[in-house]
Amino acid sequence: MTLLPIGLLTLTGPYMATIKQFGQARETLTYLPRIGAYGILEKASQDGPLYACARIGYSDFTYDLPGGAVDPGETPDQAVVREFGEETGLLVEVVNSVTEILHYFIHVDGTPYNNHCHFFEMRLLAERPEAKVEADHELVWLTPLQVFLLLKNEGYAWAFLVWLRAKGKG
Repeated sequence: MTLLPIGLLTLTGPYMATIKQFGQARETLTYLPRIGAYGILEKASQDGPLYACARIGYSDFTYDLPGGAVDPGETPDQAVVREFGEETGLLVEVVNSVTEILHYFIHVDGTPYNNHCHFFEMRLLAERPEAKVEADHELVWLTPLQVFLLLKNEGYAWAFLVWLRAKGKG
């Protein structure tokens, strides 16, 4: 079967599009489907653009794009706005869709998932500190290089690069 790169998707066989898969699946596990939504928010600074990330943990930190699971009855667009507020205390809106990926991971509760991740470009509307409810998440503003080096998931870094290139920044 020939794989032909077409934009962000790959065509396999006649007219079948697939989404890039990231992460490593363990043969002994069954991965449940999950839908997630993540946002890319840029702000200007004197030293160049900075990007919103969530620093997660209390001592050994990991870094992620703000976002998370889509709740029942929610769309990915709605979920990313909610998650952004819960993790960062920022009120945002979706500007446009960036890309989608699949990502194998094991949740902190031990459940294996294959996360269908939707990535969106966001716009800042207001600061809403009262919306932040996740105590182990802290808003940090990172340079593009820091985003690439610190994001815990390679697929999320790939989505960030797709966005940078589409905006003429990469």
